Amino acid sequence: VPTPASALSDHDDDLRLLLVHELAHIVHLDAIRGVPWFINRVLGKVLSPNQIQPRWFIEGLATHEESAQTAGGRVRSSMFRMFLRMDALEGRLFRLDELSNSTERFPGGNGAYLYGSRFLGYIAERFGDEALRDRLEIGLGIVEAEDQPPGADPGKGKSLGAQVVLQHPI
Repeated sequence: VPTPASALSDHDDDLRLLLVHELAHIVHLDAIRGVPWFINRVLGKVLSPNQIQPRWFIEGLATHEESAQTAGGRVRSSMFRMFLRMDALEGRLFRLDELSNSTERFPGGNGAYLYGSRFLGYIAERFGDEALRDRLEIGLGIVEAEDQPPGADPGKGKSLGAQVVLQHPI
């Protein structure tokens, strides 16, 4: 059971939150098509293409879903928003490469969940939930490169990461 000081403290039902988060992982990571599906059919489950996605994407997607499918979740957590707000105010936002690996800097392992869920929430808000679905299909290798959702807004002259911080309320 999460303690009141935990980043998991904003929930309506901790078991439901856990189940939704882990089920999102199962649905995402076990989505296998094409050649990997055929190889797995012959040799057993030896390939899982979505496992090579960065940690911030894998955990961010599950955290995004836990908040979308429950009345709580870390995306709604005032503590989680505070962590991101402090990084923004102090000018020390994580880079995506830092979130894809382990970091000792606060909030440590929670960074992938925090930044990933906010980034994917921004993508869903800006481009629609289908943009997240399309990104999953890109990871599976079944969408042509020209069908990929845009990664930046050239009219703004800022990276997508900067747009998330500037346009998405923290």
